[in-house]
Amino acid sequence: MITDHAVHRYMQRMHGLKPSEYSMKKERQKLKKLLRTAIKQGACGLKIHGGKFVIVDGDVVTFLRNDDRRLKDKRNNCSDKYYKAKKLGIYE
Repeated sequence: MITDHAVHRYMQRMHGLKPSEYSMKKERQKLKKLLRTAIKQGACGLKIHGGKFVIVDGDVVTFLRNDDRRLKDKRNNCSDKYYKAKKLGIYE
């Protein structure tokens, strides 16, 4: 599942858009295609150009930009289970 929060944060942090400026349903469908493989493989996140989706127990819960200080917090580090989207062949 991709939470509303994750969709909102992705659209806000990567595209600078407010919820009134995009369709939640359409964006969730696009993100499902992008994230499907990582979720199936049990990843705790997915790196894309500009940031990372955070996956907890199979649910996409948020999106963090690369410059977000929380990505440097070792307590939240699961780099061994992060997948690069380009490596999975689902994003360039």
